[in-house]
Amino acid sequence: MEHFKSIFFSVTVLLLCSFLYPAAVTGENLVIVGSYTSMGGKGIHVFRLNEASGGLSSVAPPVRCPNPSYLVSAPNHRVIYAVSETAFFKGVVGGAISAYAIAAHSGKLSLINRQPTGGAAPCHVGLSRDGQWAWVANYNGGSVAAFRIRPDGGLDGPTRLIRLKGAGVHPTRQQMPHPHAVVQASNPSTVFVPDLGTDTIYGYRTGANCNGLCSPPGIKLEQPAGSGPRHLVFHPRGGYAFLVSELNSTVTVFRCSGNTALSKIQAVSSIPTSFKDKNASAAIHLSPSGGFLYVSNRGHDSIAAFGFDPEAGQLGPGAWYDSRGNTPRDFAIDPEGRYLLAANQDSGNIAVFKIDRETGALSPTGKPVPISAPACIAFVPEP
Repeated sequence: MEHFKSIFFSVTVLLLCSFLYPAAVTGENLVIVGSYTSMGGKGIHVFRLNEASGGLSSVAPPVRCPNPSYLVSAPNHRVIYAVSETAFFKGVVGGAISAYAIAAHSGKLSLINRQPTGGAAPCHVGLSRDGQWAWVANYNGGSVAAFRIRPDGGLDGPTRLIRLKGAGVHPTRQQMPHPHAVVQASNPSTVFVPDLGTDTIYGYRTGANCNGLCSPPGIKLEQPAGSGPRHLVFHPRGGYAFLVSELNSTVTVFRCSGNTALSKIQAVSSIPTSFKDKNASAAIHLSPSGGFLYVSNRGHDSIAAFGFDPEAGQLGPGAWYDSRGNTPRDFAIDPEGRYLLAANQDSGNIAVFKIDRETGALSPTGKPVPISAPACIAFVPEP
């Protein structure tokens, strides 16, 4: 497999990134990893990242949670939320969302409570920035659910369940809606839902007046047929959004008008043109500065890196780095922008990369850490 080890970023991007990166934050970060129990994983693992070496050390025994396929930390970093990508929960069709308290110093997780998501195979959980709402995308259920977060970090039962409609052109992957993420926009009154099954991005208003999620959607943005929109991220300084589409391995850049309306300004391949085998793009994240965009590729088994020039609104040429394993389903960047950790699901390891904060280039550190069937990674500053 060919991997390109050089990266070409414009002088503009280099100059911007020299001062856009925030100063390093003192203290350590917990690394919380979800692993598929149906594939031999042990549930949710807790590690600590050594900021000097990039090494990972286990700090607490794994917590048994069925198929935790996506994790997100509460704004106060005292609770972690996990969705269980299952077909049934307590004998009823659907998955679950769990809330775990994070113990200070030890990093030990304690279950607060667990709620049904109202649909099968939940694959993503998003939180409101004020910590009052959680939203879940039920992939096989074809639905999106809203949950009110209690003062103790636990979850009330679902306050709203919206079932999507339609299908796409792919004969096996798009026979029905498959929402793959729920992401709050730069404007907190709107959340966006990329639907892999119908090639559509939906935008919903949110708030207590409609139990966390207002229907019908106020925004409906159709994507190229058969593209399979998967995950969406917003630039930390507003003005732009970035979509990764799984089925056609594409990254799309949108300009955000009024922080809610999205207009396409660029589309690039997430894999090199020389790669002709099958690929399914997965995770997408920005560096803390917003100066670099990264995408994981399953098939090409790589992490793609692009410089981003916010003045021009354009991604620069891509560079590709071997993920050091098979099927990088997810990855995460630490809050200081120093390290990128890739979860290689099928080879069963976590690979750690040092990030060059001037060029965005990745350099492997040490040996990958073995862990069965890792599915997702979340950084949490120690509470």
